Amino acid sequence: MSLVLAGLNHKTASVALREKLAIGEHQLPEALHWCLQQPAVDGCVIISTCNRTEFYFWLEHDAVSGLELLCQKFDLPLPDSRQFLYEKRDDDAVRHLYTVASGMDSLVLGEPQILGQVKAAFDLARQHKALNKHLERLFQNAFHVAKSVRSKTAIGRNPVSVANSAVMLAKQVFGQLTGRSILVVGAGDTAQLVTRYLTRQGFAQLCITNRTQARSQQLAKQVNARVLPFDLFPAHLHEFDLVFSATASPEPVIHKTAVETATQRRKHQPMVMLDLAIPRDIDPAVSELEDVFLYGVDDLQKVVSNNLKSREQAAEQARVIIDMEAEAFSQWLRSRQHLQLIQQFQHDSDKLRQKALLKAQKMLRKGEKPEIALDYLANTLTKTLLHAPVSGLRQAAENGDAATIAAACRLLNLNCEDHQTGTRPAGETRPVGNPATSGNQAPQTDSDES
Repeated sequence: MSLVLAGLNHKTASVALREKLAIGEHQLPEALHWCLQQPAVDGCVIISTCNRTEFYFWLEHDAVSGLELLCQKFDLPLPDSRQFLYEKRDDDAVRHLYTVASGMDSLVLGEPQILGQVKAAFDLARQHKALNKHLERLFQNAFHVAKSVRSKTAIGRNPVSVANSAVMLAKQVFGQLTGRSILVVGAGDTAQLVTRYLTRQGFAQLCITNRTQARSQQLAKQVNARVLPFDLFPAHLHEFDLVFSATASPEPVIHKTAVETATQRRKHQPMVMLDLAIPRDIDPAVSELEDVFLYGVDDLQKVVSNNLKSREQAAEQARVIIDMEAEAFSQWLRSRQHLQLIQQFQHDSDKLRQKALLKAQKMLRKGEKPEIALDYLANTLTKTLLHAPVSGLRQAAENGDAATIAAACRLLNLNCEDHQTGTRPAGETRPVGNPATSGNQAPQTDSDES
């Protein structure tokens, strides 16, 4: 069994590709159900944001490809998709998840919003019974790592998000937002962050519109904004200098015709529009219009680059934490994967103990002296338990297999230094016969009387 991650993100795919593979919140349960129907999948968590779509599979067979599963899900040709998809396994997948949850793989280095999105993906997988014990432990550890990165490094100070970068970009275009009329389309997490940052800038008017008016009213109340009914906002676009759009709509909510009408009514006064959604909220054809400045998620990279230098030192410290925690989880995982082997050895040893003990008890009931029964019990346990390791050591010695001999020394707590060159301590003679069968012979256990 193994952990396999398959997906794409803002580093490997354009916004057009990312929106094709984006999974809306209402589509995630179906996607999880599809994953669990695949024969090799024992668990799955799906993270889908504007910057990434990632499937974390727990697979029963190492030969199964996460990329093949992803391409099957989205009906993509695998050869053509390798250029923008990636697959990571086991340790690399663990490290990647920790990096994502800590905000170290985000468009904005160290942004905190992604942690909430990862937690939401985990909660949804748990709700739909898509988790197994390994994924449960992995994601709980990821949350711990993200918290540790924020508390032990400066990466969380003065947090910068995509929303904040969007506001900063708007300021760069206008110089200041004072006196500007602003519309925010949407009332989700990103829209809430946008309004929070806007309130620090000052403006002439702020309006909120959302398909669910109750959410618009709730957000508007928090930031002292006006609510604009969703079905009416296209007709009022001309009233706004600046438009932020961040909905979860699967198709554009702002069309070219509505914006073109707005620019005509504005008498060609510039309008700035920032599309923070994946899939995009604003028809890309809007960029063809004069007097309209349209920016998307990928455009924010230019704003983000100014913050990278100040965060690089903290990022290096964060990577050290991530590497240490990823190795710790991998060690736990390896121990769990070999636990069945250990349990089998313990079970077989216990069966041997019970069998030898029953024989010794029968001997006592038949009148044998206690010392004879005890001698039988000790010899039977010792010889049977030693048979396999002694045979293995003898075979390794005959083959010159130093690695197996060294491993046996560690497992059996033997001092093998004097035997590395084939020499023996002074005064020691070579034993005659099979060391596993020398000494007193115990009665055969194959012919136990009933």
